[in-house]
Amino acid sequence: MSAPLVIASAQELLQVVSLNEAAKRLLTRSFEINLRALNAIVQSKRSGGRLRGFDEASSQVRAWSRELHQQLSRLGGMVRDAVGLASAAISQQRLVALFAAAARQSGNAACARVLTDAEAALARHRTALRGLWRQVVGAVDELNQLGLMACVLSRSAMIEATAADVGQRAQLEELTKDFYVKSEEVVEIVRGLSASIRSAA
Repeated sequence: MSAPLVIASAQELLQVVSLNEAAKRLLTRSFEINLRALNAIVQSKRSGGRLRGFDEASSQVRAWSRELHQQLSRLGGMVRDAVGLASAAISQQRLVALFAAAARQSGNAACARVLTDAEAALARHRTALRGLWRQVVGAVDELNQLGLMACVLSRSAMIEATAADVGQRAQLEELTKDFYVKSEEVVEIVRGLSASIRSAA
């Protein structure tokens, strides 16, 4: 077993940990935005129909937060698969190292065949892991598109909030500003995640 392969698998596990932490932060933002969208919908209902545009924008934000949650659930499944594959690759690398040492010392043809089988299993693990990372890159790209959509929706809500009366406007402006801040946080988290994942793909 070569040192670069060991390092590669260790780095892959670190990437999985980073991916998992980013997904947790995104999930938190999703819940926060969903709660604020619900609050916004309640506020718009209190206007007696004067804020239909704001109500629609808030409903779209809420739908967006649900979609983000679904995408993160899918990504979470990939994370679990990646942990399993990376761990299996590391275990298999250790077996390959043991069998390689045994084959060198014994010169036995049976040991050589066992080594060949172990190396083939390791290659399968690594091929599967590379394929999974490509899927992860695609999932993160979809998250990036969702993040950009959130920024558009939050700006739309900010514009619609200006139609509120004086008594309600300040509250809605604060709420939509919070929408926008959370949206930007989503974009920044996904941007960092995308750069990290692509470096490992």
